Amino acid sequence: MELFKDGHYLASAMYVYKDELHLSTTNDQELLELLADRARNPDYDYIAKLFQKYHEAELGGHNGSSIFQHLVEVVNDFNNSGHGRAIFQGYNADVGNSFILCIVTYFMCRVHEKVRQAGELCYVNASSSFEHLNNSITLLFTSCTIGALPLGLIITSDEFEVTLEKAINMLKSILPPYAFFGRDPQVSPEVFLTNDSSAKCNALELCWPRGKLLFASILLSLFFTNNKSKIRNPSFVYVSHFTSVLEMAPRFKASH
Repeated sequence: MELFKDGHYLASAMYVYKDELHLSTTNDQELLELLADRARNPDYDYIAKLFQKYHEAELGGHNGSSIFQHLVEVVNDFNNSGHGRAIFQGYNADVGNSFILCIVTYFMCRVHEKVRQAGELCYVNASSSFEHLNNSITLLFTSCTIGALPLGLIITSDEFEVTLEKAINMLKSILPPYAFFGRDPQVSPEVFLTNDSSAKCNALELCWPRGKLLFASILLSLFFTNNKSKIRNPSFVYVSHFTSVLEMAPRFKASH
């Protein structure tokens, strides 16, 4: 329990505890006897149950007030650390508030400031099923010669249009003033590349109306239709020729 209070999770707590066991013995025989004693060397399942008990005692239920009070402290500590900025809205079913957490790290701010492509192209990709609450994790990122670089992170409890609109506006409030390579947080990059989720597309157009909205499937079909090189690794060619593909894409701007 003390290791959990110090900030350890399951794996790190188990490794630290086992290291302490090894250091506490003076010979191999004593170590073997100690490791075989489940009262002093619990297995992973037992440690997992201890962690669950600690989590419920310290933070309460997953949507309870205690865990959001703790999140307030975590967000404040992060904002005071100089490592970036974060903002969140706690979940409250009584008033219809969805959970929203937006994060912009110091590294993301550097990408906004230094990488020209941050003002030209922004991918908006949402994934879920990472944990049992099935929160949606939306990453905003751009691409350049070294690969993908993050611009912002949004975590929401659902993917309704009103939730995504609120989340994007919250993200805009913590973006640096030079966001999108100096274009300004309110202006947005020139092009958004996303999937055909109507809720996400509508939210993007409401919050950043000046950005062109394109579907990833359209760009892929454009590339493969125009690819005459027959190269076996099309993903590499796709990235390297992405600029030329975008020049053909605006006439396919999504409408919904």
